[in-house]
Amino acid sequence: RIAPEFVEGLLLPALATIATCTHADALAYPADVVAAYAGAGLARQSVHRAREGADAVAARLTAGITQLVCSAGVQAVSRTARGARVAREGRAEERFDHVVFATQANQAAALLTDPTPAEAAALAAFRYRALEVVMHRDERLMPRRRADWSPVNACVDAAQERPQSTIWINRVQPAMRHAAPVYQTVMPHHTPRDELVLGHARFERPLVDSGTAAARAALDALHAEPGRRTWWCGSYAEAGVPLLESAVRSALAVAARIEAAAPQARAGREAESIA
Repeated sequence: RIAPEFVEGLLLPALATIATCTHADALAYPADVVAAYAGAGLARQSVHRAREGADAVAARLTAGITQLVCSAGVQAVSRTARGARVAREGRAEERFDHVVFATQANQAAALLTDPTPAEAAALAAFRYRALEVVMHRDERLMPRRRADWSPVNACVDAAQERPQSTIWINRVQPAMRHAAPVYQTVMPHHTPRDELVLGHARFERPLVDSGTAAARAALDALHAEPGRRTWWCGSYAEAGVPLLESAVRSALAVAARIEAAAPQARAGREAESIA
């Protein structure tokens, strides 16, 4: 009983913009996922921003880590009896008690050298959609009328399989308020002029469909196996629209499982020492 104009003109384009997927992908989303997202205060609450910015959040999250290595060039992960070995470009293999794949499921599958059939099947069950993001100064990708400009601008074209969304960075980043105009366009319908392009990137976003719940259940079953030392987390691994919040919840769940497994591992090592 919902008007087609609302579904085709607002609901599907909005979901496709939030999930950065095609209209067909949005139509395949389970209704309960869409209803839960829309009913969680989306239309009533304003956007919350980290008080001191994302860099400050990252600094606090990493403050307790003994060693942090960026651009590590990880090439492969293989299992041992007591953990896993990590192979890095130009370095000797390193051994760890636990390895957490905080990557996409398809990337984790490519890195793990010895997946079990159940692990391979669970990771392969998650699907992804590629997308393109361009940072630029080309006003032609904004609404034609300046009066229609908003912090986030969606453009729907019947000839395109997904909406174009352009964020007016100056309106969403207080530090950029008085800077020269900067725009971020996801899946542009038209290419910005070369001299106005600041950066270009390609990503993949997880999709949600009728098979996603079963894939998550299979992943949870793997995590519940006794003695597990390899884990997976990410936005794909939690219920709902795959966003940053989903990734955080899945990471917390994995951390809780590792902490719960720690006393068992210590007991095992003590028994070996006594033997």
